[in-house]
Amino acid sequence: MAKNTIKELESLTANDAGRILREDGNLAGRIPVRKDGVSVSFFYRYRWGDQNKEYSCGPWPRKSLTDIRKARNQARALIDEQINPNEHKKTAKAQVHAATNAKAEQVKTTKVQTLAVQDLAKAWLLDGVARKDGNAELQRRFNKDLFPALGKTAVSSVSEHDIRALINCGAHRQAISFFADLTQIHNGVFPTSRMTSMLTSRS
Repeated sequence: MAKNTIKELESLTANDAGRILREDGNLAGRIPVRKDGVSVSFFYRYRWGDQNKEYSCGPWPRKSLTDIRKARNQARALIDEQINPNEHKKTAKAQVHAATNAKAEQVKTTKVQTLAVQDLAKAWLLDGVARKDGNAELQRRFNKDLFPALGKTAVSSVSEHDIRALINCGAHRQAISFFADLTQIHNGVFPTSRMTSMLTSRS
């Protein structure tokens, strides 16, 4: 069975919609109906167990024929190793997704850690909590106790000693609860896990 050529693909028109192009190596391509020009969705047909399967190799012209055939060859190599190429692709996508999320979370955590306590507190008051008084009492207590002591300190620099000093100075328990809430929300932004237990036990 002959191979498809670029010239043949470029000669396709809307009238070819619905056709199936085939070439050697069980590579085939569907021509979908599109309003923005002709494309061909190539796939590799293979047998897995007692079922016929299709593995997407990519759309032409967004993907070159060379890369489409390379994808087909990679799928065949996986099958030779008794690996289902569709399951392999799904797993790879999941791993990329997890890595992307982990990186985004790390960027978020790093950004939070560089914030001053007062900036993080203000953001939390704006979007993270909603009291009946519009957070007026929380704002008052933070202005009175929290901000003067730690307002300009970077979140990553807040230590257990800082928190103990704040407690010993008689800061209101709502200000301390604020730290406990943020510790839970940001999954360990603060330097020590002992701080979390201390906050929750004293608030």
